[in-house]
Amino acid sequence: MRIDELRIRGEVRSITVQSKLPGVRPYEVLVRPGGFDPSQDRGAAGHSVWSLFSF
Repeated sequence: MRIDELRIRGEVRSITVQSKLPGVRPYEVLVRPGGFDPSQDRGAAGHSVWSLFSF
C-alpha cells in the first residue's frame, strides 16, 4: 500500500491511498479544512472516497 499526502505550508490538503494489488483503484481520504472548530460537526472528514470516472 502506498499513501501520498499533499501538504501546503504544513497543512494536509489531500491523502491518496494506492494498493499494490493489480486492478485495485486508488481512493482518497477526505481532510478537514484548516481552522476547524472541533465542537462543530466534522461532516465527511476521514471518510474514503473513490473516483468513478477520470477525464
